[in-house]
Amino acid sequence: MTSIQSNAYRYAASASQQVSPDVTLTSARTVDIHSLLLAHAAMLMQASGGDAKRKIDSMRARQAHGREARDVANQIETLINKLGTSTTATTKVGDGIREFFDKHDLRITIDDSGAKKTLKDWESRSKKVGEDGYAGPSGSLGDYRADHLRALKAAADSRGEEATDSRTIENIEINKFLQEYNGVSTLANTIISSRGQQLNQINGSMRS
Repeated sequence: MTSIQSNAYRYAASASQQVSPDVTLTSARTVDIHSLLLAHAAMLMQASGGDAKRKIDSMRARQAHGREARDVANQIETLINKLGTSTTATTKVGDGIREFFDKHDLRITIDDSGAKKTLKDWESRSKKVGEDGYAGPSGSLGDYRADHLRALKAAADSRGEEATDSRTIENIEINKFLQEYNGVSTLANTIISSRGQQLNQINGSMRS
C-alpha cells in the first residue's frame, strides 16, 4: 500500500508543475488539460488505494477473528471428547472460551426451552471476562454437558465460517480496487508521456 500511495503523490506532484510562461496560449491550454487530467488520475488512484487499504485492514481483522473462533471451537471439541458418550457427565469451560462468547455477545441455546441468551446470562454473571469485578459462575451454573458444549461449538464454528466467507468477498473487492488503480496508473503514465512530448514539441518550435 505504501507504493500505491507514493505513486499517487508522485502523479499529483507532476500535475502541479507550472507550465513555462514562454509557451503560446494554445500550447499552454493543451498542457493545462494534461495537468488537469493527471490531477484527476492522481485523485482516483488515491481513492482506489485508500479503499483497497481499508479492505485489507478489514480482511486482516476478520482473519484474526476466524483464527480465534477456530481455536475456541477446538478447545470445546477437546472438552466434548473428554466427556465421551455420557449424557449426564459435566465439565467446566475455561475463561478463554468464556471470553470469546462475552466479547462477541453470542446468543446461544443450551437447554430445552429454546431460549437464546449470552453465555454471561446463562451463567448468571454480572460481569464479562476482563471487566473489573469479574468472577466465574458459581456451583452448577458453570457445568456443561456434552450437548451444551456442542451448542457452544456450533456457535464458534459459525463465527469462523462467517469470517471465511467475508474474507472471500473482500478478496474480490480488493482485486477490483487494485484493477481500478492499475488502470488509472496506466492512464496517468500515458498522460505524463503525452505531456512530455507536447513540451518537447513546444520547445522545438521555439528554438526553430
